[in-house]
Amino acid sequence: MKSLSEYSKNVLTLLSGTVIAQALPILFAPVLTRIFSPEEFAVYGVYIAVVMFCTVLSSGRYELAIILPEDDEKAINLLSLSYRLLAVVSAAVLFVVFIFHDRLIALLGHDELSGWIYLLPIGIFFLGSFNILNYWNNRKKRFKNLSLARVGQASTILAGNAAAGFAKHGFPDKGVLQILSDVQTNPGVNTGVSKLGAIGLVGGHVCGVFISNCVLLYKLLSRDRSLFKKSNRVQRKSVAKEYRAFPRVNMAHALSDKVQGMSIPFIMLYFFTDKIFGFYSYTIRIVRAPLGMVSSSIGQVFYQKGAEQYNQQGDISVLVKVTMKKTAMIGIPCLLILVFFGPDLFAFVFSDDWRVSGEFARILAPWLILNFIVSPVSQVPLIVNKQREAFLLSLIGNGLIVLSIVVGGMMKDVKIGLMILSTTQVIYYIWLIIWTVKISKKRT
Repeated sequence: MKSLSEYSKNVLTLLSGTVIAQALPILFAPVLTRIFSPEEFAVYGVYIAVVMFCTVLSSGRYELAIILPEDDEKAINLLSLSYRLLAVVSAAVLFVVFIFHDRLIALLGHDELSGWIYLLPIGIFFLGSFNILNYWNNRKKRFKNLSLARVGQASTILAGNAAAGFAKHGFPDKGVLQILSDVQTNPGVNTGVSKLGAIGLVGGHVCGVFISNCVLLYKLLSRDRSLFKKSNRVQRKSVAKEYRAFPRVNMAHALSDKVQGMSIPFIMLYFFTDKIFGFYSYTIRIVRAPLGMVSSSIGQVFYQKGAEQYNQQGDISVLVKVTMKKTAMIGIPCLLILVFFGPDLFAFVFSDDWRVSGEFARILAPWLILNFIVSPVSQVPLIVNKQREAFLLSLIGNGLIVLSIVVGGMMKDVKIGLMILSTTQVIYYIWLIIWTVKISKKRT
């Protein structure tokens, strides 16, 4: 009982920070959309997409293994190995940016990135470092620290955005209220891409991730500095070999998920109108955003607890079942609401123009809720060393998603495509739940 109460407490600690960090951009969105142009957000979107993609490769996925070892000596060598790989990748990106600057700008299709593409290696290093420190603090159960880092990151990004955005429009010569009034009455003043606009969005993100690094790094240096004495080349080579499945298998797994996510917009836009894709995209974003905050918090605590319990007992099946039961208690009411009231709910909250998104939500609800239930325990294959099997299963799941949309497109009916998608994913996730419980049982 004590363990479960601690488990719930840690989830709530992480969730509180996640909710605040997610709520801040939403609350300030009406301001930011007035002081930055759509073109500037487009440049920012390209920058973030490139940084996020490169970060997946930056540490060889060894950062995910930091939680797994029973002793801190292996963990600190995994941390050291991750940082060395991150430094090499960041330096390589910097070299590529300097040598192929003009070609990269042409490839990305945004001349406005010309000056700020040099921030790519810095952004990759800071975000990769945040991921490494995130797993170390998770291993050490420093959930308050993780929560604070998330809030600090979101706050700093917004502060940087706002400062540069208002400066772009004449602050401090003009007051904040006057600037907001000007852009409201004369939208034409906020078009194109300005230098300060790029600074505010791209630079704000870099500063925010840097601050979160500082928060997490402080605990590492103040409490765990002595562990670095146990890090050496021989040990790093040893853990690199022991956990070689992470760069070999998990990296391919992560990249396949990225490819699936990136392919859906192109497929839908090929078969359907921009409006249909807009409805689909909005449905996924609105339904997954609140569920994702909960599942990511539960999942992070589960990963630490599961790895610890597996090292001690070799069986985490009870923890897996309890975790999925808790998420099901949250997910099933959400499923019923979307199935019975989805279209009316979307029309009421977002206006009748978005009723179609509610209809999509009704169709996709079984898949999205099962995804929510399974997501927190998705690290089980990492804990029990079943990454190869998990990767093969994910290829099936991703393939079914793509194939469902293609079939719907060929039939010229998006709803049929979404029905096929939801049905196949429900079958897939039921299979995945059975498999996850099976591999979580005591090893023989």
